[in-house]
Amino acid sequence: MGSVWATMGTIVGEDFPEETLRQALELGKKLVRSWKGKVVIPEAEEIRKSFEERMRRLMLYRKEDWPYEYQF
Repeated sequence: MGSVWATMGTIVGEDFPEETLRQALELGKKLVRSWKGKVVIPEAEEIRKSFEERMRRLMLYRKEDWPYEYQF
């Protein structure tokens, strides 16, 4: 996993620190490689499945209000 952050209030214009830009680029490359390789991170998969179940229950509850979403 990884993360990139910056305190936007202290950065003027496009004057990002080189290290922040490097980390962002590397994380972006890692994200693309992981997506292309269909990498599954167990912690993220657990969260994804939980969200999927939450959405399934929501669609069942709102199926009359949201017929298109329910059919999908």
